[in-house]
Amino acid sequence: MKRALLVTALVPLALALLAGCGGGKSGTTTGAATKNSAPPPSGSHRLTATESEYKIVLSSSSVPAGKYVIDAVNKGSIDHALAVNGPGTAGTQTSSISPGASQTLAVTLAKGSYDLYCPVPGHKALGMDVKLTVS
Repeated sequence: MKRALLVTALVPLALALLAGCGGGKSGTTTGAATKNSAPPPSGSHRLTATESEYKIVLSSSSVPAGKYVIDAVNKGSIDHALAVNGPGTAGTQTSSISPGASQTLAVTLAKGSYDLYCPVPGHKALGMDVKLTVS
């Protein structure tokens, strides 16, 4: 009886811990990720990526080349993250972003096509993947 009660109490706790760290895989941060919306560095532009289940909406899908601060805003009900893959940005991503929170990435975007997606396992395949064109 005590064992069943202990298991009943521990399973929800274990699931909450796993959900809090992105399904068992903690996010890595490369580039310049921060947890607050600071003003963009001098000469930088700002781009917003709003995440929810299971989509990402960009404030613009086409931008000129230059320095950018990307605000990754989690409007969903579970943890997400944001990764940027394109010319010179491979491996650039935020850590896990809790519901209602945001993080920023400072990146230099050269002319080309970029893939912005949620690196939490399974989320990209569910639709959290958008293209950004830089001219």
